[in-house]
Amino acid sequence: MGLCGSLNKAIIERRDSEFVARLDQDDISFPSRLEEQMNFMLQNPSYACVLSNISRIGIDGKEFGYYQKTSNNASSDEIDDYDSKRYGCIVHSTILFRRKKFIEAGGYRQELYPVDDYDLLLRFSSLFSVAVIKKPLVKYRIHGKAGTFNSFWKMQTNTRYVEEMDERRKNGESEIPLAQWLELDKPLGVQQFQRYLDGTGQLFFRQAGSLIGEGKKLQGGLYLVGAFRCNSRFTTKRLLALRTSKVKHSTHGA
Repeated sequence: MGLCGSLNKAIIERRDSEFVARLDQDDISFPSRLEEQMNFMLQNPSYACVLSNISRIGIDGKEFGYYQKTSNNASSDEIDDYDSKRYGCIVHSTILFRRKKFIEAGGYRQELYPVDDYDLLLRFSSLFSVAVIKKPLVKYRIHGKAGTFNSFWKMQTNTRYVEEMDERRKNGESEIPLAQWLELDKPLGVQQFQRYLDGTGQLFFRQAGSLIGEGKKLQGGLYLVGAFRCNSRFTTKRLLALRTSKVKHSTHGA
């Protein structure tokens, strides 16, 4: 059935549960994650799902930084409404959603793997209210054997597709089938080379994070230089969002 088919079957058939939380095998939830997310969902029945920020850990589980994406709403210090332009793809291990809303949104779509999670999030946000708890509630593991490294270029292509389809939905237009869109998504010359450079910069940045997480700081630094040379805008943005000080989890029991 594939990953998405198996997930859809499991979630749809689990009729005794109103809520579903995801956690990938190599990530770790903080002890209070479910409690905090469930409290929010029970107090806010109009929301279809809630996510959170993450802390970053290496293959050995040691924490080495976290991303803090700030809100434009100064009055909301703890929780923010999801905005795809500001947040982009949030790590799927942080999601907790209402099962009926998942079914209404159409579930996961296997043809869009490995960004089926981002596609689902964008469809959630186009149909329902989605919240982000702005503190880390999940430790996201960075390592070289992660599936996203092996499927990086497919992930880049499918990301462009799901973002374009999200824009079409917002404009009241119908989606274009993936196969048809791929025939149209064929840049030439300078545009094709620039897309390759941008993607390589993002891949180098991922590899830098993986190596630094494994304690190989010199090698990671070299990849970071390569990421900046290939895609300075992306690398600078991610570095500005990355906090290297240790996250305080006094309320998490960690």
